[in-house]
Amino acid sequence: MQEYDNSDEENDRLLKRYFDHLLMQLPLPFDGTCVYRKRHRIVSTHAFTVNALIPPEAIKAEGRGKIDWDGTEELYCTGLDPTGNWLEIPLRKICCENMPYKQLLDDYRTWIGDLSFLYDRWWGSEE
Repeated sequence: MQEYDNSDEENDRLLKRYFDHLLMQLPLPFDGTCVYRKRHRIVSTHAFTVNALIPPEAIKAEGRGKIDWDGTEELYCTGLDPTGNWLEIPLRKICCENMPYKQLLDDYRTWIGDLSFLYDRWWGSEE
């Protein structure tokens, strides 16, 4: 994904391909944790049940798509927080300790270029 000389069409195609891969591999719904970070530090977490992955073309068509820190569009999911509120959040914020979901989500974060989760492995969580 992090090939900066790709055209927008090529990046869209790659994002859709990764979306299809995750859709086939992740059994929905699944329980995880939504992690909010600021400068590689965890600032808050809460339980989150991922109910659906949102197709990247739907996000883009509705103008809801956000671009992350390095200019790469990303995948979004929708689900329920512990209070029963429906939220739409970037998939890279979801962590899961249940294998093989954990590996799929870690691989996605690496692919999208968000390596902040590795910081926890190297230095330990500082909650």
